[in-house]
Amino acid sequence: IPAGLSLQPWQLKELKDKKQFDYFEIMNNNLVLYYRQMKPGEVRSLSFDLKAEVPGTFEPQASDSYLYYTSEFKCWTKAEKITILK
Repeated sequence: IPAGLSLQPWQLKELKDKKQFDYFEIMNNNLVLYYRQMKPGEVRSLSFDLKAEVPGTFEPQASDSYLYYTSEFKCWTKAEKITILK
């Protein structure tokens, strides 16, 4: 989650209820999504409405994904900079 932005708890609950993911955690300003299973080559896309809290330009950490207990095989995606205006 980029600095200056926050997740909307209602939206996370709604997406979980719609079975877009099985479980989530927020740790150190990171959203962690868990899936019980995915088929080989399956792609899942989610969109979140983040709330702007602080004006400025922020560059979030890269995102990563991996199978549970196989963090040595992480797949990384660079995040885009975001600018929040007053």
